[in-house]
Parts: sequence; structure tokens; C-alpha cells
Amino acid sequence: MIVPLHFSRLILGLVVLSSISNGRRTSLECCAILAKIIPGNVFLSTSSVYGTSLASYWSQQEQALQPACIVRTGNINTIATAVRFLGNENHQNPGSCPFAVRSGGHTPFAGSANIQAGITIDLSLVNDIVVSEGRSRIRLGVGNRWGAVNDVLDPLNLATATGRISGVGVGGFTSGGGMSFYSPRLGLTCDAVLNFDVILSSGEIVQANSRVNPDLFRALKGASNNLGIITHIDLPLVEGGFIWGGFYAIEMSNRPQVFSFFEELNNSTTYDPYVSVINTNVFSNGSWYILFHLVNTRPGAISSPVFASLLAIPPLFSTLRQATHGNLTDEFNAGTPVNSRALLATMTFSNSATFMETFFQLANTTSASMTSKVPGLAFTLSFQPWPQTITGRGRVNGGNALGIDATDGDLTNIDLTLYWNDATDDGFIYAETEKLFDAGVKKAKDMGLWNRYLYLNYADKWQKPIRGYGLNNVRMLRRIGRKYDPRQIFQNAVVGGFKLAD
Repeated sequence: MIVPLHFSRLILGLVVLSSISNGRRTSLECCAILAKIIPGNVFLSTSSVYGTSLASYWSQQEQALQPACIVRTGNINTIATAVRFLGNENHQNPGSCPFAVRSGGHTPFAGSANIQAGITIDLSLVNDIVVSEGRSRIRLGVGNRWGAVNDVLDPLNLATATGRISGVGVGGFTSGGGMSFYSPRLGLTCDAVLNFDVILSSGEIVQANSRVNPDLFRALKGASNNLGIITHIDLPLVEGGFIWGGFYAIEMSNRPQVFSFFEELNNSTTYDPYVSVINTNVFSNGSWYILFHLVNTRPGAISSPVFASLLAIPPLFSTLRQATHGNLTDEFNAGTPVNSRALLATMTFSNSATFMETFFQLANTTSASMTSKVPGLAFTLSFQPWPQTITGRGRVNGGNALGIDATDGDLTNIDLTLYWNDATDDGFIYAETEKLFDAGVKKAKDMGLWNRYLYLNYADKWQKPIRGYGLNNVRMLRRIGRKYDPRQIFQNAVVGGFKLAD
């Protein structure tokens, strides 16, 4: 049942007035009030729903946090009512009712989308999917994972700028930027968005697009959890069907040729907008090998001429084939460990095969150090092209908060991904990772190749990626935050993730 907004406000006021409290409430008190305001949608640790929600986080670090309760519903008005109460309570009694918000829960560091002893709002039931009558756009609830979106679109021979791993959630991926196999044609997923539906800290539900709240529309593209709760996004649709792609693994001795291939490919003047590449260098059992993920999204394609020099290298193994978009993202997902401790870290530099080799050598030293002390550690280093073909889409589509565009030239993104199982190794692994990236940034600066941008979806907590958007964009985000969240609830009550004050 959808409760009318004015009636939910009346219930909220009566419940809060009838509660006896002096000053700050405990989180359990907040949970008890929520259970009266939105009955049937608040779950304590004794509930199986609570356990299922925690188990669905990607990393052990997030799974280990124990919120006082979890709010889980697909009813947007109900979520808005919860946010209104939590916002009012925190404003009246600072520190009361801290909360977190999650969609897919794929960011690994503790507190990114969960909270210890606070309230977690789980959006996984906001999972409606509607293809427009003219089949030109799709409306998505942010609780979806991208695999569910592809399951709808593949039979229709349609596609959009989904995540490349089917198990990743729609919400955080989009608000942090979002790199897709379709990004060379559509831009980052945030830049492809046609409309956001957002719950503000007041509980008001608004739209943000190029005509309505255009300042909020721009700011949401990179703002993460800082301005409100995005509940739905609209994306454009393009022709899908069978495309071409898969894994292609080769010996590490081919690295010089591979890095030269990458630099030549990552050139906006010749970049094929149907092509997507990830160059992952995998350290396993004491040695490295190169694993490419290659995709050509041109319907009916078989390979691409731009891959010719790479495919001339004999593979260790290959899964290249014609397949649906969903099948390719499922394959990528199957190779991604779950229920492990995990760390992502990132940096950005101007397109350069020379710096790829420089950073690889730094990573090689770090991997040897790490695996000597943590034998079961999985260590992967990925390079991904971010040509102007992709970054230039932001300005065309209403702007964003990211602080990169075509004027930055052709860029390369680094994604370091680590997996391990023992929490006692956390301190060592985090310290070594930070040393690696400090050294990498210094080398890039010395070579005149460093770019301040940090892709939020690959960043760890210590990296503070919003700073990388540049001072003007940070000021813009703070200004928009004061306009749409004047009490700064999403800065003070939502304590996790990356904040505008970092």
C-alpha cells in the first residue's frame, strides 16, 4: 500500500512526539520508531532478511558490519518516509540515527554502503525495469544488478550503458561514473543518464534532468551518496543482439608489444567507438600473465581490425566469440571472487606505453612483497583506455561533476584489485598498496603524465576521489548540496562512502 505523503507526515509527527527521549536517540530507538512508522519494512538482526541482506555485499569487510536494523522495501514513498524521519532526528539531535544507503553493495571497504550499529537502507527491492513504448529508453530501479537489466534487453536485441560485470548494482555504479562496453558510444553511464529520480533529505521526491533541476542533474553525475538517494535512472537504448568478445590470455613476455598496442588503440583520432578493451595483468602462483577482455559492440561483428596485431600473438586460452551482451558480462562476473576481503585502488595518467611499463615494474615489486607475506593473495593490475571519445560525452550531455573532459586528452585508468581472506593481513596490504600508488603518482608527475582524476568506483577510502574532481567541481557539489540538502543530512548522518568534506 502506498501511504499518501501528507498522511505519512502525520504518522511520523505523532510517533516522534509520543516517544520519550532526552537528547540523542540510540540507533535501536530509531529502529523502534521506524518500525512503527513503516511497519513490516524494518528488520533486526534476528530476521532472515537481515542476514540475507548482509550476505549479499561483495566483500567480507562490508558483510562484517552489523547495523542496528535494515530498512528494506521497494516502495519509494516508504523509503522517503524513513529518510524524512532520519533526517529530522539527526538535525534535531546531531549524531542520532546515522544511516547508510546501498544498492548492489559492490564497493569493498568497510562503511562504504553499510554501517556499524546504525540504520542501513537496502534498495535491492527497488528493482523495476520498464522499456519505453517506443523502445528508445529504459527506466531502472537502482536496486537492480546489471545482469537483470541485460536479461530484459538481450531478448529485445537492445542494449544500454550497463556495467561490464553482471553482479554489480545500478545505483552506486552510476552515481560514481560508470564504465561500460558501450561507453565509447554513449559516454560514462552517468553521462548517458536521461533522468534521475531522487529522494532528498526532506523526504521530497524530485526529478533531475536537462529541463527540471538541471543543476542537480549535473551534480549527481559523480556525487555518489552526497546529495540524496537516487531511486531510478532512465538510460537511452541502442541496437544490441549478438556482439563479439571474450577473454584472450597471452604470455607476459609479450608485454612490450601489448603496451604498444594499447597506446596505439587509445587514440581518440582513430578510436573505434564500438570497441572496448581491458588489459589485465594477473599475478598468480608466483608469475604473471596477460588477460585481455575484448569487445566489439557492433551488432553481428566478428572481431575488429584494430585487434589484428594483438590476435596475432598466440593465446594461452581464448573465449572470443559472438554472444549477447549479457553473456559477456556474466562471463566477467564469473571470474570475480565473492565473499573475500577485497581492495580496489586507482589512478589516472595520460596515454603512454612507457608509463604502463613503469607502473607495472612498481606493481611487480609490490606483488612479490605482498605474496611473500600473504601467500593466498590474488593480485590483478588493469589498464583501461579513457580516450576523449568517452570523456568528451559529459559536456555534451549536460555536464558532470567529474572534472575530466576532452581537454584532458586521451587518458588511461589503472585499477588494482586485491583479494585475500585473513583480516589480520589488512594493515600490511593497505600500507603496501598506498606505498605503490604514492610511488606511481610521483613517477607520473615526474614524467608529466599524471592526471588528478580518480575514478570513484575503483578508489579506496584513503584516496579521497572527490578531491580529484578539482576545486571548482568540489565547490559546485557543496553549493548544490546546500541547496537541495540545506541541513546537510547526507554529509552528517550518512557517514560512509566518500564525502564532500574529505
